[in-house]
Amino acid sequence: MIQIVWQTPAHPAHEDDYIFHNGKRQVRPYYFECVSHVNKRWEGKTIVDLFTQEFRGRPNDYYVSAVKCGRIQVDGENIPVSCIVDRCQKISHFVHSKGCRHEPPVGLGCCNSSR
Repeated sequence: MIQIVWQTPAHPAHEDDYIFHNGKRQVRPYYFECVSHVNKRWEGKTIVDLFTQEFRGRPNDYYVSAVKCGRIQVDGENIPVSCIVDRCQKISHFVHSKGCRHEPPVGLGCCNSSR
């Protein structure tokens, strides 16, 4: 099993974030931080209601689970599902998209060939 890497601007990639498979270097699967700030329309909603109403691509149960395990945070902190957001707070949602955030493998030495 591959360990998931939490990669943010504050925690950039390290050399051990890569794996080698069949002579190709690959980036370990990672979560991408989607950042937004609470606007006037969102103010006063619970974090789960906000995501369920504004980001309809996933069901309510997903957002409850994401808050409980820390994939959704407010101002860089884990929060309870009952958290009510205030204007201008920073909301982070760490997303591990199914396949679309995985980097393609890179062949070793492909750019160093002699001509």
